[in-house]
Amino acid sequence: MVHLYNAEGQRVAKGTLTAFSCNLTPDPATGVPANCFALSRESVLGPSGEQLAETDGSGNWKHTNVYAAGQLIATYDTAGLHYQLADWLGTRRVQTDFAGNTEETCTSLPYGNALNCQTTSLSTAGDATEHHFTGKERDTESGNDYFLARYYGSSMGRFVSPDPSGLMFADPGNPQSLNLYSYAWNNPLKFIDPNGLDNCTDSNGNVIPDDKGGDNDTNCANVHGTWNVFTPPANVKNVTPPAQGSNLVYDQEVATDAVWLKNHPAPQSLAPTPQQYIQAIANAAPTICGGGVFAIQGGERSIGVAEGAVGGIAAYDTREGVSAGGVVEAGVGDGLQGGGGYIKGTKGSETFAFEGANVDVGAVGVSGGAVVFTTGGAGVYVGGQAAGRMREVGAYVNITNNANCITRHK
Repeated sequence: MVHLYNAEGQRVAKGTLTAFSCNLTPDPATGVPANCFALSRESVLGPSGEQLAETDGSGNWKHTNVYAAGQLIATYDTAGLHYQLADWLGTRRVQTDFAGNTEETCTSLPYGNALNCQTTSLSTAGDATEHHFTGKERDTESGNDYFLARYYGSSMGRFVSPDPSGLMFADPGNPQSLNLYSYAWNNPLKFIDPNGLDNCTDSNGNVIPDDKGGDNDTNCANVHGTWNVFTPPANVKNVTPPAQGSNLVYDQEVATDAVWLKNHPAPQSLAPTPQQYIQAIANAAPTICGGGVFAIQGGERSIGVAEGAVGGIAAYDTREGVSAGGVVEAGVGDGLQGGGGYIKGTKGSETFAFEGANVDVGAVGVSGGAVVFTTGGAGVYVGGQAAGRMREVGAYVNITNNANCITRHK
């Protein structure tokens, strides 16, 4: 779908491309190049950019819209005159014929999504105009609503492009204004977005030029206009709803919408706050989180220069308390020695490994080295082997980050 705009940036037509490359060679019969653009709709606009009339691609009249005080109140088409009845936000809810007989009723959810229009059996019934959510045109091709400055996707409850002003008019006191895609400060039951441009409008919704007092909010108030501020979301306008209990249709809709909003909360920004950044850095910072001591005892056997041992380990940790487990060890005479094991305590289990050197002094072997634990502990050990027995003792500290240290101490 291709949209065409006038010099003021207002949409005046739409259509489709029949080819990605156009034939610019003039037709011998007409002298006009073949056009790859097929016009499907063309609009006649009012002074504020509102659609007054629409024709099809061949120039055949489709319908004419009638406005009062900036609100759509009626539509003419080939079936006759239709009156349009809207809610407090300007969203069309009921369409009647000239005599007031209901032709169509429409329902939707707070952000304009899930639009459902039901027609009656009247011969004139039908959707006379494409204006629905807050009175804006809904494109049948994309399902998006045309808000003059940009397009809005009701299925997402968001504009499909960011606020053209960027963060120029963002209010640090209102975090919702930092979201360049949000609609009506995420409060669609109270606020609307009239046209996506900062301007001053009179009581009929017409834009007051800058040289007539429409250049800022103060001058706008002096000429009794309404200033529409272009902040995310653009042109948010406070709409006063009916008093509770004075309109049963409104009360029922608010109750339904409240349930929907509760079950579909607006997405929140995923960007962390400065406090969250600081907390994340602090949590990840390494620290020494207590420590412990351990003792190993078991049986040892030598076959030539090779030595092996199996035994048990008992430990006390400032975080875990008392724990115990099993250990295996191997070495080669005067040389390397190493092993590992499994230990289980009251708050969990872990494995460990150790490696060091062994020196035989007569019938006695003396060893020492380093030990590491899978939860971050690291330390040293010393020991010896004699008469088929091996004994080792050691100490270690727990090296982890602040977050894990706090968790493990709970």
